[in-house]
Amino acid sequence: MPDDAKIIVVSGIQGAGKSTTGPLLAARFEKSAFIDADDVASMIVSGQAWATETGGPGDAFAPETQRQLRLRLHNSCLLARSYRDAGFTTVVADIILSDRWDHLREDLRGVAFHLVVL
Repeated sequence: MPDDAKIIVVSGIQGAGKSTTGPLLAARFEKSAFIDADDVASMIVSGQAWATETGGPGDAFAPETQRQLRLRLHNSCLLARSYRDAGFTTVVADIILSDRWDHLREDLRGVAFHLVVL
């Protein structure tokens, strides 16, 4: 992995511009990838819990929604690590609130990353 490859997490509330800013930021690097957590979530074709649930972040969601949000972040971080290990600076866009900060640090343990909050 080249020394200059990094992981940058772009966070912010819904509608803050993560999906717009993230690819623009990634494009500034010679080799880069952009991971939108919403795209990762859309890989669940059937049984998406948050598609039918209302509520707020964190504990306001039902257990299955929390589990799927955790899975979304975990898989986004796995992809980010993979791209970074291949020499790509990787920008990940997701909402990081409450216990999701701990999950992010757990999933990226041992990897330096930058957090941008919009």
